[in-house]
Amino acid sequence: MLLYILIMRKCVPYFGGKIDLVYHTTDDGIAIAEVKSCGELPVKPKPEHMAQLLTYSAIAGYDLAQLIYLSRNVRNSRGDVMIRVFEADTSPESLLEVLKKIALSQLAINEGWMPRIPANFARTTACKFCPFNDFCWAPTGFEPVFPEPTSDELSE
Repeated sequence: MLLYILIMRKCVPYFGGKIDLVYHTTDDGIAIAEVKSCGELPVKPKPEHMAQLLTYSAIAGYDLAQLIYLSRNVRNSRGDVMIRVFEADTSPESLLEVLKKIALSQLAINEGWMPRIPANFARTTACKFCPFNDFCWAPTGFEPVFPEPTSDELSE
């Protein structure tokens, strides 16, 4: 059904961005990585960083993908390098969900169904490199009459 709607509305998602690393694994496979710099190393990956990596994986067709956090502190007091690596779930089911979100997002943009920007998003950080930055942040003069959805409602 989603594919039918996208075709009928001539909705072709725009893709942008650059894969940070493409490399050979020890068993002669090919993998990609998204590298993020940070202060303190996170204990779990940030959802927006994992979404970026999964988008690259789904579009480019890589089934090995890692999210790498490098601390600007470089080493801790014991001399250990401050790096943390998270494996991405690149199962067909996971990547299909990513592609659905991309398609639905583009359809929403095309049809003007944009929700309000979540309060924890900032144009200069979370949205800094997004190709839709101007579209989302440009003043429209339109204030929705519906209450702003919660983060859980938005993720659903």
